[in-house]
Amino acid sequence: SLRFWQLRTFSPTGIWPMIEILLGIQFLGVNRNEYKSTSFSKKRRRAAVTGSSARGIGMFASSRSGTMHHVLLELETSLMSHRQQASTGMRAMRSPRLLAVAIGLIVSSVAVAQRPLSQATGRHGMVVSVSPPATRAGLQILKSGGNAVDAAIAVEFALAVTWPSAGNIGGGGFMMVHPAGGGDVVCIDYRETAPGAATETMFNRNDGRYTHKIVGVPGTVHGMVTAHKKFGKLPWKQLVQPAITLAREGFPVDRSLASSLNSVLRGRSTRSLKRHQELIRVYSPPEGRSWTTGQKIVLPDLAGTLERIANQGADGFYKGMTARLLAAEMASGDGLITEKDLAAYRSKIRPAVHGTFRGHDIYGPPPPSSGGICLVQMLNVLEHLQLRWS
Repeated sequence: SLRFWQLRTFSPTGIWPMIEILLGIQFLGVNRNEYKSTSFSKKRRRAAVTGSSARGIGMFASSRSGTMHHVLLELETSLMSHRQQASTGMRAMRSPRLLAVAIGLIVSSVAVAQRPLSQATGRHGMVVSVSPPATRAGLQILKSGGNAVDAAIAVEFALAVTWPSAGNIGGGGFMMVHPAGGGDVVCIDYRETAPGAATETMFNRNDGRYTHKIVGVPGTVHGMVTAHKKFGKLPWKQLVQPAITLAREGFPVDRSLASSLNSVLRGRSTRSLKRHQELIRVYSPPEGRSWTTGQKIVLPDLAGTLERIANQGADGFYKGMTARLLAAEMASGDGLITEKDLAAYRSKIRPAVHGTFRGHDIYGPPPPSSGGICLVQMLNVLEHLQLRWS
């Protein structure tokens, strides 16, 4: 039966576009010797995982900058395609004890060159993300005996390194989990929260979109810690280590990431405002030129932050050195987040929104997300229509 997760990650500054991650989970066994990893392009607006005997269905739609993406999942055997470049890792399932994960990312507004469409198939499970190194991180965790939540956490932290417009530790989101054994579907809410000094009248027309003042208290790290404590299997450090290795040793930039980084670095706001000098220092290409495919990017500062998270859990981000650095950066740019705000952050486990669609159970995140409610409303409307593939 389909296990339906939705995880949204939002940028802390608004520079990076929003991404929405759809995770479909099939709770089946794993043969650890049978794995495949394939890269493919997402050229169509619809991503479908279909099979001859699918027993669950989930549909999700998002709109940003005038772009609408629709996802229809029926998870058993699989065929997957969608609009941006992605990487897929799959494995066949036989032993009925381990979890498998399918992670599909839909990037709403990243300009990326189109590539020829290719296909990837798998019997029961796969790991999919916009970044091949991040996908391999999740696949590595599954090979090591980790479950779906372990793999999702590893991919999240790896994306903070390899695709800053997607998985970042300065944002927040939602993770929906249907536990193995038939437990209640729950939503881990780790959206950003307003700093204590925020007020209803703190913004004015001249503030602009890319300021320290708009940043909310990040929730991603605490959310991943909560997910691991409740549902994880492997040791926490093991889940963060692939991201640390990527940041410390570096990885080759692909065409999509090069385009994204160059676009941000060339932006008028980035170049003209003093508060973005740290961003320029961290992400500028070698010799001050544009990023090109194949160049290696190394992020030693991020590696240090991830090491503190690996060693200290949530305290490695919300307290101590990282918290002091974040608070100091906020103060330097007239931001509002303080060490007290960071130390007080808590993610929450909430009951999921539940609806039905033609006999299938549909689960979505509850408020403060609008996704679950809108999803059920949309499906309630569509249920009365005769839908056709186009």
